[in-house]
Amino acid sequence: MKIRAGSVQEAVDLAKRMPDFSNPYNLNAPETPPPQLDHILIAEIDGTPVGFRAGSRHAPDTFAVWLAGVLPAYRRRGIGGALYRAQKSWLQTQGYRFLRTHVRNSNRVMLNILIKNGYRVVDVVRYGDIDRNKVVFAKDLLHRDSPMIAGPLVVGLLRTRLHDGGRDLQSWLRSLTISWLRFKYSGRIIEDSSVDEILNQASQAGYRYCLILGYGTIVSHAWKLNLAGPIEKWANGRDFLAAGAVIQQNGAGSGIQPDGLLVNLAWYAKLSRPQYDEPARLPVETTVPSEPHNGPLERRLPGRGLLDASLAAGFPVGPLPAEIGECLLNIAPRNATEANRLTELSGPAIATNELTDDELSEGALKFLRVIQKQVRNSRRGIFVWNFEQYDNVNRPPTGFKPPIATLYGVAAGLKTNWILKTHGFDDNTRLVYFDYSPQALEFKRVLHAEWDGRNYPDFVRNLFQKIRPGDAFYQLWGGVTPETIDWKTAEDAWANEVTRWGGESAIEQHWQRIRTLPVEYVECNLLQDREPLLDRLDDRPNSAIWWSNVFFTFYSNWHYATVERRKIFEDFVRDLAKRSPRIFMYGNDCNNISVDGMTAGEYWHSYSQAAESELEPRMLRSLLPITDP
Repeated sequence: MKIRAGSVQEAVDLAKRMPDFSNPYNLNAPETPPPQLDHILIAEIDGTPVGFRAGSRHAPDTFAVWLAGVLPAYRRRGIGGALYRAQKSWLQTQGYRFLRTHVRNSNRVMLNILIKNGYRVVDVVRYGDIDRNKVVFAKDLLHRDSPMIAGPLVVGLLRTRLHDGGRDLQSWLRSLTISWLRFKYSGRIIEDSSVDEILNQASQAGYRYCLILGYGTIVSHAWKLNLAGPIEKWANGRDFLAAGAVIQQNGAGSGIQPDGLLVNLAWYAKLSRPQYDEPARLPVETTVPSEPHNGPLERRLPGRGLLDASLAAGFPVGPLPAEIGECLLNIAPRNATEANRLTELSGPAIATNELTDDELSEGALKFLRVIQKQVRNSRRGIFVWNFEQYDNVNRPPTGFKPPIATLYGVAAGLKTNWILKTHGFDDNTRLVYFDYSPQALEFKRVLHAEWDGRNYPDFVRNLFQKIRPGDAFYQLWGGVTPETIDWKTAEDAWANEVTRWGGESAIEQHWQRIRTLPVEYVECNLLQDREPLLDRLDDRPNSAIWWSNVFFTFYSNWHYATVERRKIFEDFVRDLAKRSPRIFMYGNDCNNISVDGMTAGEYWHSYSQAAESELEPRMLRSLLPITDP
């Protein structure tokens, strides 16, 4: 066997002959341009090309594999391994540290091969069809267990010193920042007390952009905002070094506020990694110019080094794009009075305290009023509609054999109906609804007793009369209430549900079957006492549990620090695995990462083998291949 450098056309020709690829990237279409490849290796036997590895530069330290494979007739001869070792050797001579590749979610064989060979899941590209989803892997060529890159953006968490307030308040603000960030960002977080160290680590790992947040900065509306998407869209193709709030303190000088600082790491590396400068101390009273700052600079302030380097390179420093900047709320105290007040409001105490306009910043009050509403009302909340997708339950997981024996589900919306449809059920299927809200359980009782399976909005109208808003807290979209609900929006939501099912009659027939099943209702707060639910578990094969995002809600994130939530979640899945190891699980973990399609026993075995962290959540567990029933 001979391994040699090859051409793009050779790689394309071999790729077309690989049955595993199924016309990758539309290579068979005449209008498809050839891929841009930096390095191509061809394996030959007796002068005949039989295998290849090809890819290109993804980031300064990262090489992305485009495709790699061996023709079926020549497999199991060590050709793939030889190609990998040859490529790895070349990559190391070129200064690359990370190797990045991807595979379809349906390709279970390759998924297992990559995992066994030290690759780690860093991203998922979704296409609507879960089988077509592209699972992105990365491997550290130097240290197998080191952190992996997770995409174009990384968030830096600056370990900031507060003007006032003790360690408990600082720790609490840190937890809030991480928790609210996780609503729409599941990547790595680099935490350090130095802006320079955060940027150095981000640059070395091969990220393109780094957004730095300080303790107490809340990514407001994160449940609506995909943090990485808008940043990447705004930054791509734009020459800049830094964006953020320019500090002009009493007209004496200029700098850049470290909190909410976005750095283009490509230019950061090209400009020899300029120093941010002085240690951070937040918050700083600042005046943000309406126009990008071009100088001149007088006395030095924090961030002066980065600002100097940016201006010297010809890049003015302006604010973050509005859709990002407007969503960053810093609730860190500016003085001792605010520190004491925030301490008083932490945890359950916020429910019994009144908030007044003159005691905290406008941003802090805005955030705290949202939290106060949830803390006061969540324990009597009712979700009549689903606020999450059905994609994770569109098909049963590998190893599941219909029908469902027992389905355990939170008492919310209609998602359990779809699970029963896609996974199958019979007359012996058992339903167990659990919730920490008695009103949510009552909603399910009324649903089973009175809904006929048609015109769900009409049922909701009647529900508002039966379980009155004063006695329950209805969690509706966009902050509306039963009194202000837009029924046209409700009708549209129901029309979408009807379309999904293939007609209202299909829903009605399905629902009438469900109403004949045995049903139990269990009041249970999984955050405090999971025993009422665990006591009802059986170990019949092909049971399933859907807990939604119980371990990651406004309520749980406010009441429990990140480490506390992780311990609660770990205890739950450990006990679940002990009592019902064969149960299939659906829901989100304490870091808001999906846990879909694994049995409790499989999941706990995987979870207990590797460290979990709020800074680097493990994503692999949500990505098992899904097959048709």
